Amino acid sequence: MKVRDCLNTLENYKANILFNRNAISKRYEKINYLKNDEVNNIQRNKKTNSNIIQSILETIFEYQSEILISTYSAGFSIMVQQKSIVLQNLPKTDLFDNKLLFK
Repeated sequence: MKVRDCLNTLENYKANILFNRNAISKRYEKINYLKNDEVNNIQRNKKTNSNIIQSILETIFEYQSEILISTYSAGFSIMVQQKSIVLQNLPKTDLFDNKLLFK
C-alpha cells in the first residue's frame, strides 16, 4: 500500500481517521441523549431537540467525509467502505439526498 497524498504520513492519516471515528461516536451519544429528552418532552436548549439532532447529523456527515478523504489519501481501498462510511445514518434532507451525492 502506498500513500496517495505525500503531504502527510500514513500515521497521521490513521490518527485522523481514529479521531473522526471517536468524534462521531460522541455525537451519536449526544443524539441518543437528545432523543431520550424528546421522548420525555424535555427541552434543555433554545433550539428544538430535532433541530439540534439535524445539526449534529450534518456534523457527522462532515466527519464521515473526512474519514473518506483520509482513507483514500492513506492508500486504503474505499470501494468496500464507501457506502458504509458516507451513507450511514445520513440526514433525511434534500441537501444529503443520496441521489444527489452519487449520480
